[in-house]
Amino acid sequence: MGTAGQRHELRAGRKFRTVVLEPVEMISPFMRRRVLPFVLSILATAAQGQKQGSVVPASPEQLIDHTKGSAAAAIMKVPIGAWMDGMMLDGERSGLPYIQEVRALGPGATGLTAHLSETRYVPLSAEELARLPGLGTLGAEPETHAMVGIERKRPIGLVRIYPYRRNPLSGAAERLTSYRLDVVEDRRAGGGGGAKSGVYPDHSKMASGSWYRFSVPQDGVYKLSYQFLQSLGVEVGGLSSDRINVYGNHAGLLPYRNSHVPPNDLLANAIELVDGGDGQFGANDYILFYATGAQDWEYNTNTGRFFHTKNTYSDSACYFIGLDVEEPKRMGNAALSGDGATDQVTAFTDR
Repeated sequence: MGTAGQRHELRAGRKFRTVVLEPVEMISPFMRRRVLPFVLSILATAAQGQKQGSVVPASPEQLIDHTKGSAAAAIMKVPIGAWMDGMMLDGERSGLPYIQEVRALGPGATGLTAHLSETRYVPLSAEELARLPGLGTLGAEPETHAMVGIERKRPIGLVRIYPYRRNPLSGAAERLTSYRLDVVEDRRAGGGGGAKSGVYPDHSKMASGSWYRFSVPQDGVYKLSYQFLQSLGVEVGGLSSDRINVYGNHAGLLPYRNSHVPPNDLLANAIELVDGGDGQFGANDYILFYATGAQDWEYNTNTGRFFHTKNTYSDSACYFIGLDVEEPKRMGNAALSGDGATDQVTAFTDR
């Protein structure tokens, strides 16, 4: 029979039953006469069911053949959405499943282009489409994104494949079941050298001048008065207007993607400084500037919708007043056109 605690899976159709068998020497005569024949009959029935062609759910590896273009994936009978198992999920697109491919690149590679060929597709059912709220507007070919990463000081290619398309003939939404992936490497002019993460200044802007931090709760135009600067600890007596700058990067939540390259230092924001024209920041003077909060809204041109990114670490965004750091950055006057209107707007998309 089996050792104590050993588990045997009996596959009958799509149902799995687990039976725990005990050693024969520990079973009473009553158990031998009544229970063991019953257990053996279950085993025989399950084995017979498998011989007659019962369907066993396929593993994710069986669903997508990446190299051989096998048609087996298209004819396997699997539960709704089983092909999604084992795929990566895009948190910025409502958990949309995608395929992540990794390719080793040659020395000096600084970019790559991905090409799909020998593709096979099957239609997406209504139930599957309901489970893909981040699908958006589909093109005639699957969406791909390629980028270069570094692993153990060697360049690697990261290819993200969204395996969905709109059939140009039937108009039906389809998913990719098999394909061949080819990558073409790009190299920096002159050859040689590895991929670099960025160019950094010799020192931060915060290494010089005087700095004062404040925070904002949401997007909007903010007014910084003489009294507000005074409450931050700024020595406002005899303060020259051209010594003042406002800094902030409008970044929101730092993205999870390593491919995102944020500014490597604080950015000076263009501000409107109202000082009466005397060049001194006095008691009735103020600063106007636009700030963004910690929560991020981004408009997707493909879907025509706004997507919200919740900042899980903070409910406010920080900005800085810097004195004697660099040349002042101010808002300029926009050039007005005398031409007639080219567009008439009667409605807009609100998030």
